Amino acid sequence: MKHKEHYNDDYIFSLAQKILLVMPDFDEKAFCHSLIGRLDDKELFARFDYIVDAMQESMADDYSKNIQAFFNMLGPELEQSEGMFNFGWWLWPIGRYVERYGNEDWILSLSFLKELTKRFTGEYAIRPLLQEHPKEVMDELISL
Repeated sequence: MKHKEHYNDDYIFSLAQKILLVMPDFDEKAFCHSLIGRLDDKELFARFDYIVDAMQESMADDYSKNIQAFFNMLGPELEQSEGMFNFGWWLWPIGRYVERYGNEDWILSLSFLKELTKRFTGEYAIRPLLQEHPKEVMDELISL
């Protein structure tokens, strides 16, 4: 199974339920309706972008509030990094959301990415933060 095939209709329903648990005002129906049956012909990152677009349309227009909710859906830390693609793969669109909107509150985003990387990679999501705030982000990373 190719990576992209994990991000299918079943995944969309599952992600919608996870988001709804931490974000009661999430428009689960609109999210699912905009994605179900529309990802099959898309490559991996195009799927992420479609998912993030649907998330943005279905959540509050408040980046900080959305990220706070995402903190609550991360789940337990992985005990070893080898499991991140086996167990944390479902978080990739969340990281993509931070990649696209993280500079709205880069400090909160960096804090979130510190937690995300205990479960999955944040390598793409941190790049825009480094581009916009190189010294501040590097100072924070070095202090870890």
